[in-house]
Formats: sequence, structure tokens, C-alpha cells
Amino acid sequence: MTQTGGTVALTTIYVRMNSVTLGVNAGDITHVSAGTTDPDVSVTGNVLEAEPTVQSTITIGAVTNSTVVVNFAGGNGARRILLAKLAVPVDSDPVDGTTYAANANFGSGTQLGAGNFVVYDGVGNTQLVTGLTAGATYHFAIYEYNNGGFAGAENYLVPGGVGNATLATYSVPYVWIGLNGDWQVPTNWLPTRLFPATNDSLLFTSAAVTETVTNVPTQTVGYIGVSLLTNTTLQAAADGNILTIGNLTGTDLFVDAGSSLNISGSNALIANLVSGANASITGAMTFSTGAHRLTATTAGAISFNNGSVFTAGAAFAGNAFGNTGASANSVVFTGGSTYQQISGSNPFALVQPSSVVVFNTGSLFRLMAELTPSVSGRTYANFELDYTPVVTPITAGGTALLTMDTLTVTNGSITFG
Repeated sequence: MTQTGGTVALTTIYVRMNSVTLGVNAGDITHVSAGTTDPDVSVTGNVLEAEPTVQSTITIGAVTNSTVVVNFAGGNGARRILLAKLAVPVDSDPVDGTTYAANANFGSGTQLGAGNFVVYDGVGNTQLVTGLTAGATYHFAIYEYNNGGFAGAENYLVPGGVGNATLATYSVPYVWIGLNGDWQVPTNWLPTRLFPATNDSLLFTSAAVTETVTNVPTQTVGYIGVSLLTNTTLQAAADGNILTIGNLTGTDLFVDAGSSLNISGSNALIANLVSGANASITGAMTFSTGAHRLTATTAGAISFNNGSVFTAGAAFAGNAFGNTGASANSVVFTGGSTYQQISGSNPFALVQPSSVVVFNTGSLFRLMAELTPSVSGRTYANFELDYTPVVTPITAGGTALLTMDTLTVTNGSITFG
């Protein structure tokens, strides 16, 4: 530009980069003019490798209820990237000059657009994709590219080669053999649980053994069963982890007579039954040292059967079966079952007359601590007070009708008014 005086009009200056260096190139452009400040402008650009000309094709290999083998061959790029998407075809292509992070566990790699995840990046021709949902369909797209070995020099061939696979729906039974062990260690299960699926059946059958299973993650499974006089305690890996249960037909959570399934530890663990799932408890269950939960949203989904005992144990906090309206009437204590309260909030959880818990005729509520029970507008079957007084007698009152079949004071004292 030639300018002999005055002010230079607003002018767009175009710069053409001509570099033999692949990848990201950066530098400064300085405008020099006598008698003025010389402005510097930083510029960057990408030099791309040549684009491949032949795309790979996809074939599907072995399919299980949580994994799929994706094969790809025939392309002429030095490398290739594989995208996966749940339910619908991949709808976002990789962008030239961009490096993506791949992870074989679906959902853990870089996401392109909405729901397109990078599950492979490399020079090979096959990938085992994990972390998938049983019965679901996944779509894949493969893209050949060259980068000359430099990040930022990627030149992708689009559109990609495509394929899809529907996962199996069968449930794999896994038996816990880890005793006092880590849930997430695959060899603590038989067979080895390398790739957890959303419809796995988990069996605790250690036969008259007391065991603590640690590091329980947020996870979805189809079934959990405790039997053969096994006493299993679960402890969460992190506070608020959710163990979602129920993708199969029949009972989804089962605790046999003489067995127990407990939750302890300061990290709260929430065992949640999916809509329509059910639990049958004939053994024992204790929550202690944390705000643990067993929740459902279907009326009558959780049944404590004749002979079963639920205990809100030492240092337990909150309502054991949740406190949302969606959980109303979801827990039933049948005749011969017992709810024991040592700590925590009342089992009803909701404002009367609504309740999460239903006490059927013949069931027992046993208060074993100096806590004020919820009585206004409440219906118990048999009510027992059994605690050693610490400060003063318990006083419980309200304006709505309290219904009980029997009241037994074994230890302590209570005044209703």
C-alpha cells in the first residue's frame, strides 16, 4: 500500500501462508511506516498433509451385551478415526487440522456435535468398543486421514464409511468371589467381569460368609441376588453413587431368608429400581453411617416379606426409601416383617396422609432410640418401643388420627398427645 499522508482507510489485508512445516504454524506480521507506531499482528494457520483418496469400509465382528468389535479395511490413509453414536447414524464429521482424543469406552472420548464419540484413532484395522447398553443399536463411521506425524496437520477424507450393530440382550450371571474386595476389580467376579453390561446378573452366594464389597461405582445392572446365608455389605466409591437395578423379567433385587444385603460407609449409596422393577426381601437389610437409599417409583415395588428385618442403623441419615412423591406407597412391609429404627428420619417420609412406606397388618415398627416418631395421620400395624431413656420420655403428637393394631413398650416411655 502506498500512502503519503493522512489516515489509511480501514483495509483488509490477506496473508497467504506457504510453509513446509506441517501442523500449526504461528508468527507475527509487522507493518512498518516511517513516523508511526509499527503494529504487530499475530497470525496462526495449519498446514495440512495430503488428503487420502480411498475410504475404509466397516464390518462388524463379535457382538456381546456390552461390547462390539468393529473392523475397518481398504482405505489408503496413514491413519483413521472411528466415531460411534447411539441409536441414529453418525452426523458430525471430523474437522481438518483438529486432533481428537479417542477412548474405546463409549462416551469417554472426544464428542463431536451431539452424541458422536471418538472410539478409535490409530493405524490399525480393528477396535473393541466397550461401555455399551444391552439391546441398543450403535452406528459407526470411519474416516481415513493423513497428518505426517504432526498434530494439527490432519486431513480427513469425508464422508466416512459407515456401519451399525445391535447389541445382544442376554444377561450374563456373575458370581462374587472377592470376599472383602473391590467391586471394580474384574477378577473378583466369576467369570471375570471385564466389560460390565446394563443387564448383568450379580450373585452374592458365598455361603455363610460375611463380606464387605468396596468401591461400588455408579452403574446399571439387571439383577442383584443375595442367598445361601451370605451377608454382604456394599460401600460406595463416591458420595451419591447410584446403583440402578432392573432390566430383566421377574424379581430384580432378591435377598433370601438368612442372608443380608447392607449398605454402610460415609459415602451415600443409592440403590434405585427402574420403573416396573421389583425387590423381594425375605432376609435382612441394614443401612448405617451414611444417607443411603433404596428407592422405587412403582407402588408396591419393594416388598419386605414375612421374617425380613430392615434396620435404620447407627449414624444412618434421612429417609431410607426416599422422600419424593414419585416413591409414594413403593415400599410394603408385609405381615411378619420388621422395620427397626435406631437413627435417621421416619419411614413415611411424605406429608400425611401420603407415605412412602405401607405397614400391612402383622408387620412391626420397632423404635430403638430416643427419637420422635411420626404419628399424626399415620397408620402402623404393631408398634414397639424398645430403648434406654437418655434424657426425657418421648413425646409424640399431632392433630390427625393415629392408627395402631398394638402398642408394646419393652423399654423406655412415650407420651402421645
